[in-house]
Amino acid sequence: VGLISIFILSQLGYEVDAITSSKNFFELKKIGVKNIIKYSDFIQEGNLPLLKEKYSHIIDNLGGDIVSIGSRVLKKNGTLYLVGNAENEKFSGFTLPFILRKINLIGINTEMASSQERNNAWKLLSYNTKTNLLSSLYSNIKFKDLLKFISNKTKKKFGRIVLKIDHKKI
Repeated sequence: VGLISIFILSQLGYEVDAITSSKNFFELKKIGVKNIIKYSDFIQEGNLPLLKEKYSHIIDNLGGDIVSIGSRVLKKNGTLYLVGNAENEKFSGFTLPFILRKINLIGINTEMASSQERNNAWKLLSYNTKTNLLSSLYSNIKFKDLLKFISNKTKKKFGRIVLKIDHKKI
């Protein structure tokens, strides 16, 4: 979700910053990230209830510390969109950003989207995609090659893996 969000927003002309703990700096820049922030630096922002305002919107797929710090660096009327909890479903937070800056916390669950909403989203994506960079966000792997792909430590793994299963052989 994070990579697709980066891709879409950069294609629409938004300035995108990304937080990462990996070394995929080149790949992130390639899909439109303007500034890359190390995860370890972001979570060291401080423990005050309000921190310097930096972002108008944050899309988070990790949960935990990102939500805690992110809520405190949002600008007035900013929104923190929660799309996952890969790190942690809990977070420690302060009420002041919600009261003094009127920030919003919105959870997004695409499983609840109707077919019409999904179709509209795909149409919007296809109309606004100016390059073929979308294909760099995933790798197609045949089921029979999966173990070989996993054991290949020299191959860089970036984005998602789409596992292709040949139903005729099952």
